[in-house]
Amino acid sequence: MQAMDATVVSVEKTEGGGSMKWFKHLSGSLNNSLIYELVSEHGSDGYLVFFGTIELMSDEFDIYNPGLNRIPIKKMQKSFQMSRHLLFF
Repeated sequence: MQAMDATVVSVEKTEGGGSMKWFKHLSGSLNNSLIYELVSEHGSDGYLVFFGTIELMSDEFDIYNPGLNRIPIKKMQKSFQMSRHLLFF
């Protein structure tokens, strides 16, 4: 599988830490082999989990500890409206 190009992010410093405000991705993501395979195998759920996970990661981003990002499974299930089984296709 071909790797996605590096993601570019904008980080705004706040009093309590930093938070990611946006991330840049290719407008032709559906043509990327990784995304194509996800959609081919899992339909729109694959697309949702891929980009939804990036969005959840941006919510949890900490400029002072950028190497660590923990997202509870229950938060992912609620955000994506998926069962644990579907989430871990």
